[in-house]
Amino acid sequence: MSEAVISNLNDQILEEARNLLLKARVFRFFALFFAVIGFGIFLIFYLQNIDGQIFTALTEPRTLWMILLPFLPAVILSYIAEKTSQEFFAILKGEKKNKKKAKKKGK
Repeated sequence: MSEAVISNLNDQILEEARNLLLKARVFRFFALFFAVIGFGIFLIFYLQNIDGQIFTALTEPRTLWMILLPFLPAVILSYIAEKTSQEFFAILKGEKKNKKKAKKKGK
């Protein structure tokens, strides 16, 4: 392959990596945002329904939902952000391997 084609491929790979990194950061930001909002909602549920009687509340199944449901969007977005980060690092590892191979061929 000519160097122009290889350079174009490298630019495309770097652009894809940049986009994945940006997506991962946006997902992490929104995960943190929803975690803070979820904590606020949890506090509202806690003060309205449990009000200091934690052992009594733990015997009710709806308490589990009050604890888990507000944090569900944050957990899902955090999972998506982690998968996107893994894709980003996989691309970077592949790019590093390609550079090492190119250097060995150049010697």
